[in-house]
Amino acid sequence: ATEEASNSSPTPPDAIRYAVVASELYAGACGLSTNSLKKHLENATAALSGLPDEDELRPLALSCAAKVYLSAPQETKALVEAAVAKLPSGGLTAPLETSASRHLLIASASLPAKYRAVVADKILGSPSVEEIQKLHPQAATLYLRLLSDLPKPAPTEVLEALARRVLSAAQDAPHPPGVIASAFVGAQSVGTEGGDDIAKEALAMLDSYWGKLTTYDLQALFRSTGDVDQLVKRTLDNMSKMKDLRVQFAAFRHAAVAGGALPVEKLKKQLQTSIARCSKEQELSGAEAILRTFPAALSDEATGLQKDLATSLRARLFDAKLESPLRGNQRPPRGFFKYLETCTERDRYWREARKESAEVSPGDKPADKPVGQGRVTHKEEYTCDVPGVEWHRGMEGWVVSVEEGGVHKRSDYFLARPRLHDDMDEAERQEVMAAIEQSRNAAVRYRQGRLNGPE
Repeated sequence: ATEEASNSSPTPPDAIRYAVVASELYAGACGLSTNSLKKHLENATAALSGLPDEDELRPLALSCAAKVYLSAPQETKALVEAAVAKLPSGGLTAPLETSASRHLLIASASLPAKYRAVVADKILGSPSVEEIQKLHPQAATLYLRLLSDLPKPAPTEVLEALARRVLSAAQDAPHPPGVIASAFVGAQSVGTEGGDDIAKEALAMLDSYWGKLTTYDLQALFRSTGDVDQLVKRTLDNMSKMKDLRVQFAAFRHAAVAGGALPVEKLKKQLQTSIARCSKEQELSGAEAILRTFPAALSDEATGLQKDLATSLRARLFDAKLESPLRGNQRPPRGFFKYLETCTERDRYWREARKESAEVSPGDKPADKPVGQGRVTHKEEYTCDVPGVEWHRGMEGWVVSVEEGGVHKRSDYFLARPRLHDDMDEAERQEVMAAIEQSRNAAVRYRQGRLNGPE
């Protein structure tokens, strides 16, 4: 429906809503074509000129730009310019007077630097230090995020005054750590002696907030364009104060990416202890996901530590799953959603087969693979000697059945992917069979752990 709507003429509000849906589908790799995405962005850009100045749909247009700017840079820039065209200009106070303008600035702060520069050129003007000191601390924080590390730097006196306003407010009353992180990054981007002094002051203030930091706060801190050696040192020294395991692993990741020598043994001991103490599946799985996003170009020490921690983390996550209470049926997608997956897979193979048939003459077409049939998958039957572990032919995986208090429950599935099909060579078939054996072993361990407790 979104593909077809790109060639229609929707009303201005619908055009923006279609652009929002298209950006979500495209960012989620759901199959929307780049041409359809660009067409929706162009329709949204044209629709913005027909909307009232204070329409709440303008911030939605900027949310599209934040998701797809890499795939459609020209259309994204035009969309941003159209969205902020009617923002009040000539000072920092005017854009804060209406709800729609404030939401527009909030959406702009998440854009890349070159698109934030479009917004900055529109609203900045020549604000005085007195005007900045009158801003609400949240407004000053928002402007710091908007004006930091632009291609054409904002005036140093403006950035210094904004950072000073944020820090003075944080000294007077408790503020979220993200506010101090914004002050640190904004002050470091100034590149002057006064900016460095403010950055040091902000870093010192963080000593009271390490236990409250989130992964987003760490990400904001390490956006700094200046020297981060002191930041890395303080972060690693205060890692034991971080309460969330995901925050600790995010700190390790940022420190490894920043470069420099890492205290490998100290880090390993600290993180191994935190892994052993953690029993929350959500934190453990989140930390494991952070480890999987490490870039490839790291030092040998950081890479080795990453692999050791991944092994310990996955073993602890498996045990934490065994320790958690049974929640009844924990099934993968089934019913209509399983039907959709099957249809999508069959359609993809059908398209490949049709494409292959167009590249050969009719006489060369394989007799055992007619057009439209696609790959022939095999639904084999496998057995397991352990009671309660059975092969589920429909799911093509192992299902573990557990009884608790005399009540039969199906707790978890261990799926084996990809499936066997006729196009596989012997090496690929052996790889699939190894995956099936590996998932069977995991299912057996899980069944035994449910009965006897984790090892």
